[in-house]
Amino acid sequence: LLLFLEFFISNRPNKVNLVVFKIGILKYFNFKYYRNPKAPDRQVDLENGITGPGGCLCAGRNCYLAAFLEMSQLETGHILVFQITDKFYDAALMMVIDDITEAIVVVVRGTLSGTDTLIDLVAAGEPLRDEDYSLPNDQKLIAHSGMVRTSRNIANKIIEDKWIESAKALRPKYPLVITGHSLGGGLVSLMCVFLKPHFPEIKAYAFSPPGGLMNKNLAEFTRDYLCSITYGYDLIGHLDSQTMEDLRARIFHALCVYRTPKFRALTNQMCLTITRNLVCKSKLPQVIRLDAVTGSKLIDPDMNDAYETPIGSKFKPHLKDRVVGSTKVDRLYVSDRSLMRWKKPDCHSLLVLPRPYPKSLYPECLLEPKKHNLYTLDLLMESMLRPIPSGRLLHIIEVDKEFEVEGEQSYKKPGYQPPPIAIWSNAETFNSILIHPKMIFNHSPIYVSTALNRLYDSIMHPRKIFCKIHLNTYYKEAKSVPGIERKYADHCIDNYCRVRKLK
Repeated sequence: LLLFLEFFISNRPNKVNLVVFKIGILKYFNFKYYRNPKAPDRQVDLENGITGPGGCLCAGRNCYLAAFLEMSQLETGHILVFQITDKFYDAALMMVIDDITEAIVVVVRGTLSGTDTLIDLVAAGEPLRDEDYSLPNDQKLIAHSGMVRTSRNIANKIIEDKWIESAKALRPKYPLVITGHSLGGGLVSLMCVFLKPHFPEIKAYAFSPPGGLMNKNLAEFTRDYLCSITYGYDLIGHLDSQTMEDLRARIFHALCVYRTPKFRALTNQMCLTITRNLVCKSKLPQVIRLDAVTGSKLIDPDMNDAYETPIGSKFKPHLKDRVVGSTKVDRLYVSDRSLMRWKKPDCHSLLVLPRPYPKSLYPECLLEPKKHNLYTLDLLMESMLRPIPSGRLLHIIEVDKEFEVEGEQSYKKPGYQPPPIAIWSNAETFNSILIHPKMIFNHSPIYVSTALNRLYDSIMHPRKIFCKIHLNTYYKEAKSVPGIERKYADHCIDNYCRVRKLK
């Protein structure tokens, strides 16, 4: 390459020199391509493991595979299956041998491609097993339709190709563990049902699974071998067709009862946001100022208030056309509300907003969506009532301060963040969408894994105090603050456990 550059620079750049230079560049990159091959979309080697990525991160899946190896600290010989796919009703996954946890692990990727998004949107309820079609409605195992079909395809591929048997030939005593995040968490929650008869020792761990995933029968059916983990204000754990309709009704209600012109409120808030970020962060209000009556209406909305407005009056006559939902929901605790305790678990009804025209004007395809193979909102809501993310749900929650120890002062330093706690939550309290600035960030696998690392460090070393763990640590061990420990007495250290169950 240097010879060609020297030749090109030392001569006048005529057409011949340009052609020769281009040929040299092409030969150079062709040489580098064969020296650094690209990682294909699919590699399966059940005996020796897959080959590693080439040196050029731009080629094929080299960057994808190299990032996974760096974060997991695995070797390519431990990865038996590597598959990236954009096919419908299929998902990207890996199968690895983890000698640290002594397990055969199948990892399913979350939503990343457009095809993954389409699978998420096929959200009607569908019987999970063939025998569920003939069972009474109160005994059926119902789950998210797109994930049912995808998980069935993946499970059948694992069984037919004998992936697990081949891995067990290398590590006979290792059990099967399946895990995934987001869409992957939903898929492994259903895959474990298909794989359980073939591999009785299976355990499934779903991180940040979607809310509209399964009915209560399926949640109880998988309770012994499925554990789901969600973090903070994660939106996806609250998300299904009924909660989306409830959010739509709440937004419409807010637009109706908030009398201030919306352009004025939006303009004022945009100016406050810009000023707060550029000039002063502490003295300006964080939210729009509301009077007491409007504030109470927005916290606990009653759709009848919206129906009394000129716009809302167009919707009220057609309320009877909606089968699911109500106009007023008593969902909130009266006082002392927090992320751990804000919604009554026995409240299952949600708000609903009818269409502004009668059902007689519906086209035939909306009146009979199953006949036309359409996934309408009414069909999505009626096909799986009261869906939940899991039967065993661990909710990781951030706290403002340390546990209080009598006679001791809590550790307070700039930048220090106390470790989170984990609550065994009632999954039925997740059937309402919480609007919060962190509801998107708390779904990120980086934030979830960092919170898990902080929780793990505090459980394994309850007396040590760890500095703020940055998001890019991944596998690195956190360093504790030297010379400072929590003064927990031996006989009461269990009182400060960070994994708890609400009374």
